[in-house]
Amino acid sequence: MSLPYLGEDRAEAQYPMKSFFDAGVVVTQACDYPVTTVPTPLLAIQTGVIRQLPNQPETVLWANERVTVEQMIEAATLNGAYELKCEDKFGSITVGKQADIVVIDSDITACNPEHIAESKVLRTMIGGEWVYSCTE
Repeated sequence: MSLPYLGEDRAEAQYPMKSFFDAGVVVTQACDYPVTTVPTPLLAIQTGVIRQLPNQPETVLWANERVTVEQMIEAATLNGAYELKCEDKFGSITVGKQADIVVIDSDITACNPEHIAESKVLRTMIGGEWVYSCTE
């Protein structure tokens, strides 16, 4: 997608996630919405792990920079809170922190990484209060 803007060499070197993690960089998960696609955290986790568009293996971007599901969860939770300087309130399930969590229908650390984004959110809690429950 960015090949016309960056050229082949620079486009191929985008998002060196594994190298950043290996170097001890605090990696966070984010998006440029509304400039890019709608933010979908499970799809972002999947993309970081498989480094390709869903069901499009020909779109693999720098396969040796794939990271683990656990690393992507860390980027979306603990590291995101750290980036926002609010890790004392958010980012982990810890006594005294605000309870913002989602419950999904599958274990994304054990499923095929190509199917992470297919997981369904069953419940959402914000500030210790359930604000969404799937009724399907």
